[in-house]
Amino acid sequence: MPDDALPAAVPVTSRARLVRASWIALGAAMFVTLALRCAGLDHLPGINGDEAQYAVHALSFFDGASLADLRTGTNLPMNPPFFGVVLLLQALLPHTLLTLRLAALVHSLLAIGLAFGLFRRRGLGFAATFALLVACLPIHVGYARFAWDTAAIPTMMVLSLAAATRRKPLWAALACACASTEESAALAAPDRAVFDTKVWPILVRDCGFSECHGNEPRFFRVVGPGHVRLDVATRPTDPVTPAELQFSYDRARSMLNAADANESLLLLKPLEVAAGGSGHEGTDSFGRNVYRTLDDPNFQTLVRWAMGAQ
Repeated sequence: MPDDALPAAVPVTSRARLVRASWIALGAAMFVTLALRCAGLDHLPGINGDEAQYAVHALSFFDGASLADLRTGTNLPMNPPFFGVVLLLQALLPHTLLTLRLAALVHSLLAIGLAFGLFRRRGLGFAATFALLVACLPIHVGYARFAWDTAAIPTMMVLSLAAATRRKPLWAALACACASTEESAALAAPDRAVFDTKVWPILVRDCGFSECHGNEPRFFRVVGPGHVRLDVATRPTDPVTPAELQFSYDRARSMLNAADANESLLLLKPLEVAAGGSGHEGTDSFGRNVYRTLDDPNFQTLVRWAMGAQ
């Protein structure tokens, strides 16, 4: 209960106790909501198509693509407030799923901070209660765990409310416009059986080393026997598990472009630049990429699988 909302008739001692108890309750609730936002953020829940879209576009931007050429699944420009944070974090930190989702977490924490700071003039109790409301709404907690543009909605809505209460309608309208989103992007769904029997063996052999894409911090990962295992209790020589195949399939298809398979990072990254690839840090000691020509039979297997996603 905010101190400025207590009846004046409440005795001073009781008033102090209520104020102290209310702030303890607010602090505890805030701690719980922050814990729910952060716990297992690097793997819970699994990656989805919307998140993969932002990761792919961020990597494309760093490879030289123009912002004007980066479009959403419905051919709209990327959401500026969210994609800007994605680009900043991807430029400063390793390209991992955790880094990608930190953009959503940053927006969520920013919304809470703005809810308190921008409404502090209405009283400490009001600002704290409003910030807690923003923090506790289940949908806002959910947005903080997914790297998609809806994560920017709480931030933009708080800014819009602050502008409206200050009688600045143009700023309020601008904030609302920046909060707009569009329908989810389609995630490629290529043949799972072909992946299990033909694609996964190639990926785990060529890319699944512990220092490469078996490495846990990597955004794209592939796991299995003889390399990194999904469960540390699984022995290196044990057969591939259903969970490992599902995990590898989800990560591989997140690197596909459902609109144009030829633009998939799964195909462009491991291919030699001279053959049309986009560049890749995983070259050998001679600077050669995984696949040096378009005719490489293993590369062609990946191509045929990716084309099946269209």
